[in-house]
Amino acid sequence: MSTATPQTKLLLQSESLPPLKLVDIPSQFASKFATGVGAPQVYFFDTVFKVVPHGKPRKRLLFLTGDHLYLSKVDTSVQRCIPVTDVSQILINSSHKVVGLKIPNEYE
Repeated sequence: MSTATPQTKLLLQSESLPPLKLVDIPSQFASKFATGVGAPQVYFFDTVFKVVPHGKPRKRLLFLTGDHLYLSKVDTSVQRCIPVTDVSQILINSSHKVVGLKIPNEYE
């Protein structure tokens, strides 16, 4: 069940938004994500840190397409696929250069 509001869905489906620039996945990580004909177009890719309640932050790869967020460990293939419509909040702390995503339907 999606927690996205009608306004969020409208924004995601809006044709008035400018087209996003596609990014190239660095060659050392290209094998982690599908490429070629029929593969999702990647709009954002970066190494991020997953914050966990106990223990050290964990390094992850984040791929963002028009429909999903994909997360993987640096040394494995994609482990999580989250619809962007499931993101209920984007939390930003510019002084610490941190962005958090609130995804109520996820287990972590």
